Amino acid sequence: MSRSRDEALRARLKLPADRLLILSVNRLSPEKRIDVLIEAVAKMRTPVHLAISSTGPAEEELRAKVDELQLQDRVSFLGFVSDIDLVPLYRLADIFGIASEADLQSLTTMNALACGLPVVAAEAYALPELVHHEENGFLFKPGNSDEMASHLDRLVEDTELRQRMSEQSLAIIASHDRLKVLVEWETLYRRLSNEFIEARERRQRLRLARKNPHYQRPPKHIPRIVRTGPLNGRRQSQV
Repeated sequence: MSRSRDEALRARLKLPADRLLILSVNRLSPEKRIDVLIEAVAKMRTPVHLAISSTGPAEEELRAKVDELQLQDRVSFLGFVSDIDLVPLYRLADIFGIASEADLQSLTTMNALACGLPVVAAEAYALPELVHHEENGFLFKPGNSDEMASHLDRLVEDTELRQRMSEQSLAIIASHDRLKVLVEWETLYRRLSNEFIEARERRQRLRLARKNPHYQRPPKHIPRIVRTGPLNGRRQSQV
């Protein structure tokens, strides 16, 4: 998939144009394991450039690791990137890398999918829900920089694979559309509401049956569920 790229932004951020760009957008905290991503870049066969966006308490330690591995010309710390530049930054990238072991939702990974990026991610928490192994990216054992480097190399060296996984990322993120998610949650709440009402009625019938052996079962109650808000601009109700 071809993406429009903001070359002026690339120049302003001093990102090289002669190498593929791996992007990381995550708070620089120990649990995000950006150190694993840096180690993976150091182990790759193919020269790439890693752009790390955001700030955090682990920044000094991560910069020291880059110096230790002599990756100064292959890693850029971008700091805080404004909202107006963030989407163009995603579109400058070729691959999204995330080694975090603590993401319960990972909006940054969802943004990467929405921009058509293949993703290499740790197999932890919410990430496998977004990254389907060998479909729109690769999963690796958390903390395993060797495995991550191998997957990154495979993507860097195979243009057709990146293209195919890019298309799959767009297809996968489509299932997370706001209206689709609202319908799914509404269906779940409706089912749970019905089950609760039916369970309550069963308990009431049992209590009455114990008190009155001639008790007759009343007609089945059909609950009425009313949506709390419109999904398409009109208020609707469900029976």
